[in-house]
Amino acid sequence: VGALLYDATLLDALDKKLRQSRGDQFSASVVAQKALDAIGANLRDLQPAPVPALMAKLVEAVPRIFGSKLAKGNIPNAQRYLRAIPAFTMFIPVENLFPGMLVGIKGTISPPLATYPELGVSLVKAIDDRDWEKATILMTKVFEYLNARASLSAKYGRAVFTEAIRLRGIDIKRYPRWPTKSFTAEDREKLRATLLKVGVPL
Repeated sequence: VGALLYDATLLDALDKKLRQSRGDQFSASVVAQKALDAIGANLRDLQPAPVPALMAKLVEAVPRIFGSKLAKGNIPNAQRYLRAIPAFTMFIPVENLFPGMLVGIKGTISPPLATYPELGVSLVKAIDDRDWEKATILMTKVFEYLNARASLSAKYGRAVFTEAIRLRGIDIKRYPRWPTKSFTAEDREKLRATLLKVGVPL
C-alpha cells in the first residue's frame, strides 16, 4: 500500500469507509481500494499532499499492513511516517538508501535495480556490516548506474528493463504488459556497453 493523498474532505471520506469495513476481513489492498474509491472523485480538483495520518488510519483498520514503499521522496519524508506509526517499516528510493538505513529505513524497492540486484544486495550488506567505505563506494556506483540508464529510459520507458534482463540471459517474453517502443539494434548495443561499464555481469 503506498502513501495516500488527502485534504480534510478526503480524510472524512476515508474515516467513513474504514468504520464500515472495520468488522470485515478485508485485505490491505481491498481496504485501500475502498478508501480510494470513496475519495478518488475529489482528487482531480484538489492540490493534495502526502500525509502519514492516512496511512496510520489504514494500519489501525488493517494491522496486517506492516510497511510501505515511498515511491518518491527523501529521508525526511520517510521519517514522517516512522514518527506517525510505531514499528512501521519504510522502503525508500535507492538514491536515499545510504544513509537512510542509518535512521530507521529498512530497505528499498527499486525498479532500476531489478536488472542489477547484486548491487542493491551488496549495498545493504555493507550498511548492515557498518562498512562505511564500501557503502560509500557502492552508493556512488548506484548513482553511476542510474545515470547511465537515464537517456535510454527517457527514450524507451520500461522497455529498458526488458532489454537489460534479456542481456543478462533471462528470456522474458514481454514486460511491461502494455506496448512499448522496440529497441533499435544500435541502442541495444549501447545498453549492453552501458551495463558492462558500470559492472553489470552479462
